Amino acid sequence: MLKELNSKFLISKFVDSEELITNFKISFNSLKIKDYYKFRTENVISYEFYMTRFGQIIIGSTSDGICYLHFINDEILAEQNFKLYFSDCNISKQESSQHKIALQIIEHNIWPEMLNLQVKGTDFQYKIWRGLTKIQSGQITTYSELAKNLGIEGASRAVGSAIGTNEIAYLIPCHRVVQKTGKLAGFRWGEDLKVKLLQTELL
Repeated sequence: MLKELNSKFLISKFVDSEELITNFKISFNSLKIKDYYKFRTENVISYEFYMTRFGQIIIGSTSDGICYLHFINDEILAEQNFKLYFSDCNISKQESSQHKIALQIIEHNIWPEMLNLQVKGTDFQYKIWRGLTKIQSGQITTYSELAKNLGIEGASRAVGSAIGTNEIAYLIPCHRVVQKTGKLAGFRWGEDLKVKLLQTELL
């Protein structure tokens, strides 16, 4: 199935830079080091587990936006990783309205007029993650093409590294980036899941 997907769908659907636009708005709150202290002391991060059409996920959010979304196989390990990532924050295991927004997108492809995301990373990572949100469902691009579109041609390896640190799966669609040969390349939540996500969007 991987070989069939690579040859029949991915290579034929590369996108040009002018096509990298979205039909909804995403508000990015990029947390700098000086901002993160305020973030972790003034916010409660709510998290909960949910079952979706793509498998089980864990979502983390504040009242202002979604800050974490991982596909998982083991709740205990996922909870440990979540608590480690937000070890210096106030966290609470409970559902939230932000979780419902994410679930509507994943389950029914229903997007709000404005999707609020809160990301913690460097300026370079922020640039890459924001660039990923410009790739619409049903489109894919390559690491080198994404770098070119973002004005950093030749930095495909660095782009790949930044993509690999994305903590908000699906909503920041790192699964829509492949190698220029059409191979799927790495995906932190597994290549089989990447195939499933792309099949849903491309077929």
